[in-house]
Amino acid sequence: MGVVRDADGVGVAGGPRSLAGRGVRAYDAAMPELTLVQFPGPAPLSVSPYCNKVHFTLRLKGLAYDVESIGSRGPGGVVVEDSTEIGYWLDARYPEVRLIPTDTAGAARMNLLEDWADEALVAACGYARSTNPKALRALAELVARGLKVPGFLDGVTTQVFASAAKKRYGHLLPLGDDVIRAQTERHFDTLDAFAREGAWLVGDEPTLADASVGAALHMLLVMGVETHALTRLRSREALWAWFVRFLDRVNVSQEGTSTAAGARAPSAGTEGTVGAAP
Repeated sequence: MGVVRDADGVGVAGGPRSLAGRGVRAYDAAMPELTLVQFPGPAPLSVSPYCNKVHFTLRLKGLAYDVESIGSRGPGGVVVEDSTEIGYWLDARYPEVRLIPTDTAGAARMNLLEDWADEALVAACGYARSTNPKALRALAELVARGLKVPGFLDGVTTQVFASAAKKRYGHLLPLGDDVIRAQTERHFDTLDAFAREGAWLVGDEPTLADASVGAALHMLLVMGVETHALTRLRSREALWAWFVRFLDRVNVSQEGTSTAAGARAPSAGTEGTVGAAP
């Protein structure tokens, strides 16, 4: 069984490329099924972009998988760290649909775009959603619901989530809001230019770069709040068209929720409901 564990937001580090609280682990054992063990969110998806990057990688490859909440099971088998490394591992293990380009130039472009999205774009989108009070409360409620935290602890949950989220974008804060927004605009302009070149960001089919960028931008959808960054994202015609196309490919609505059955939704225990198809 392949198990992916993401400790986003609880201070557990993964492999060499991981930041504190960004640990993503994949486990491989005898059974062919894959299970994503994740931080909670809009079931069966997560509030973590790195968990969702793995969701989207699995779906783009057409692989069936189950979902469980973090803490619901222990590791086993061979451990693979980091959402990027999981993508490479899945591509090698299930090569029928490849997300890693086989040509040198395509692979290089994908690597640059994917790593940039995991770091710079995630930080910008994290700042946008976590510094909006309404969005932050919505995110905290999603996490609390997934972990079955009692309602009277809502205020504490919001504070803890805000502190954890700041690990993603805290290095931006000295720049000030105006500069951070200007950087976000440049990020969107860069992606809009990529999106104008073709249906997908690298080549004629989706790659791991699409999964990474899609997971970062998905951060702006899950709260149900129209932040300034989301409004600006919608204003980029080519980029928004790509994003809608990507969401459709991975069975996610423009509101950020799954639209088809298949993967079992997460819970704090062992129970699960039908969620999104891979």
